[in-house]
Amino acid sequence: MITKEEEQQYFEAMDKYHKDLEEKWNKAKEELNGLIEPKYFDFAMSNETYYSEGIVEIERFKPQYTSYPNSEHCREGGLTYIKTTTDIECYDFESEYEGEMVEYWVWQTTVGMEGDSYSGFLLLPLLDGKRFWKVGYTC
Repeated sequence: MITKEEEQQYFEAMDKYHKDLEEKWNKAKEELNGLIEPKYFDFAMSNETYYSEGIVEIERFKPQYTSYPNSEHCREGGLTYIKTTTDIECYDFESEYEGEMVEYWVWQTTVGMEGDSYSGFLLLPLLDGKRFWKVGYTC
């Protein structure tokens, strides 16, 4: 059994963690202002948690064997990503970009007892067409 003091320390630590994430996120948004379409911020924020991993470059390739033969593939940081599209759906906040389509690269894994917790990385295109904003996420 935990004490009230331990419980309070836990909640304070979680609060600090979330405030730090928000501060880092806002800093990343400032640094990327003008380098990426604004709708990608809302798309990334539609996940439960999200954090910036910085700007990266990718290597496109055609895999010899894949479960997704009709998809484009790329490598970044030792991981293989698949190119995909979806529409923006925001549940926790309103977005002027709700319903707009976004194109991005994704690497994803599942965790949890039921395999219903997802985490991974998104590579969101910068306006220069060469680099990508890498965003870690869970949902």
